[in-house]
Amino acid sequence: MKNLIQDGLKRLDYTNGTGVAISAGDIVAFGAAKNIAGIATNDIAIAGEGALAFDVIVNVPKVATGEIALGAEMKLGTAANTVQIATAGDTGILRNVTAYATALTGEETIKVIVSAP
Repeated sequence: MKNLIQDGLKRLDYTNGTGVAISAGDIVAFGAAKNIAGIATNDIAIAGEGALAFDVIVNVPKVATGEIALGAEMKLGTAANTVQIATAGDTGILRNVTAYATALTGEETIKVIVSAP
């Protein structure tokens, strides 16, 4: 197909405009509202290019306070590269990231599904 840009959207080319280096495995929010996320497949320097993965199940760091239940919506945490439970009225809810397992208070990681946007 002559107009195909990217097939299957398992990976998306990404230019790092965050102002900080991104490590492989980091959760990266992007878009105007920062409400879509992917998982960095490689280290990406400031202003460098890399790729974000979708349609994956991964462990990501979570904010240690608060339980996140299976199926819960999440947003980026206050600490770098973490997620936390989203509550009604929150901005920046990651619309393509869902808790794949329950993570209890004190646990440092959570298994999440990152769907294609």
